Amino acid sequence: MKTKIILGAARTKGLTLLMVALFAGAGTAHAGPIPVLNPSFETLPAGGLPFSCTNPTGCSFSQDLIPNWTETATGSSVFGQIRPGVSSGNTSAFNTVPDGLTVAYVTGSGDLSQLLTTNLVAGLTYTLQVDIGMLKSGVIASTQVGIELLAGSTVIASANGNPTAGNWTTVTATYNSPVADALAGQALSIVLVQVGASGVSQGDFDKVGLSNNLGTTAPEPASFALVGLALVLVVFGSRRRVLRSVGAPRAW
Repeated sequence: MKTKIILGAARTKGLTLLMVALFAGAGTAHAGPIPVLNPSFETLPAGGLPFSCTNPTGCSFSQDLIPNWTETATGSSVFGQIRPGVSSGNTSAFNTVPDGLTVAYVTGSGDLSQLLTTNLVAGLTYTLQVDIGMLKSGVIASTQVGIELLAGSTVIASANGNPTAGNWTTVTATYNSPVADALAGQALSIVLVQVGASGVSQGDFDKVGLSNNLGTTAPEPASFALVGLALVLVVFGSRRRVLRSVGAPRAW
């Protein structure tokens, strides 16, 4: 009798540990990047990059819609993509390119934006990083070149860059969402901001990335089912142990 009771206790303990593990696994979300479409502007418009640069030279560009991005003019502006030619040894436009071969540009004043498929989750920290550049020649410094992170229509984080001619700077905007965030559930969006003189100032953008930190989410339905099954097994095992301990003595 004693041996059976001990085995029952061990079995119950094992099931309890299993249930704890299931609870822990069900409530943990992974950290990582949030999907952004065409983040480094390598996907080109249908017409490609049909124009050749004159100042600087040795590059090609478009004046067209940028795939997966929305263009909004806030003044006289031109939008497009430019392939500087750094990969082939031509550094007349930029000394380097942060990611890939192509970057986006906005001349004058205008915004590039993308509505994401991810909603704001309360209690997480969101980090938006974008590389902002400035051509070596042919432009003057912009009044503002920056980035914004929005939840719905509310700007929740922003930052500006100030690159030197021919170079890039990584700009970071961070939002620490409170546990009771009134904006929770709102769709996130990214805005790349350029403000400057028409035709003579230009903001260049590349390597757009958004991520969140570790957090917890509600368990999935399958996880609830596993936890419930483990709980039933624990209760059943405990009841059998009690019945064996207090039942009528057997004839040996």
